[in-house]
Amino acid sequence: MENYSNKELVKIIYIEHSEWYDEDIEEAKELLKKREVTEEEIDKLFLILCDERDEERKRKTSNEGYHPIILVLMAISWPLQILRDRGLKKEGYHRKSKQRISTLSFGFLIYLSMFISVLITPEEKELKSVYKEAAKPVVLDTIDWSGNYMFMDSTKTKKKNITWNLDVTKHEDKHNAIVTLKNRKKSIIIKCVGLIREKKIEFYPDTTYTLFENKKISYYDNLFSLAKDGDNIYTYWEALKPFNYSTSNNWGLFRKVN
Repeated sequence: MENYSNKELVKIIYIEHSEWYDEDIEEAKELLKKREVTEEEIDKLFLILCDERDEERKRKTSNEGYHPIILVLMAISWPLQILRDRGLKKEGYHRKSKQRISTLSFGFLIYLSMFISVLITPEEKELKSVYKEAAKPVVLDTIDWSGNYMFMDSTKTKKKNITWNLDVTKHEDKHNAIVTLKNRKKSIIIKCVGLIREKKIEFYPDTTYTLFENKKISYYDNLFSLAKDGDNIYTYWEALKPFNYSTSNNWGLFRKVN
């Protein structure tokens, strides 16, 4: 131990005494006496060593983090963790404190997204998918359904007539339409989104409407579709069908007015 400094000898005697044999500790004490190190100098060296030990502990504590499995469990059980371990930063666990805040925030966002998904009705989900489709570029961008179309929904005796007017506009790659149903007593206006699928255009209402005879349609319903074959227009009836006219899918029901 002759090559050990006074500071190292004091460390052996007072700090690391449990790690050394008794003979080594006695040898360190004898060396300090031999070097004529005073008690005051030993006390100063001891205080310096204590400060260094405390700084090392703070450094290790500050960099100490949670195990990944603990973080996962913490995110899952975040409501139970909010009131626990709130004093980590004051205790010097800076990394743990940051990990705790981030993990609890992440857990809260997961619970919030699950809660919101439960609140969204199937109809709203369907509406989102419809408008998502509407926002996509039209595959057959050369097809332009813009114009005014009309269909006379009537019986053979023509005592009950409902005029269908379909006004289609196109802005960039998106079609919008207004369907107007009109009889002698009532006029109903339905705003729609037009989706191009292959060679057809499908019409979906933007909300829920109550029609004649208390029939209801909603924004996820495909009302009807139109297809072209030259100048002829073919109608595919879906959720919205003629009220009076007895028909299946037929040519020429809708005709373009302008």
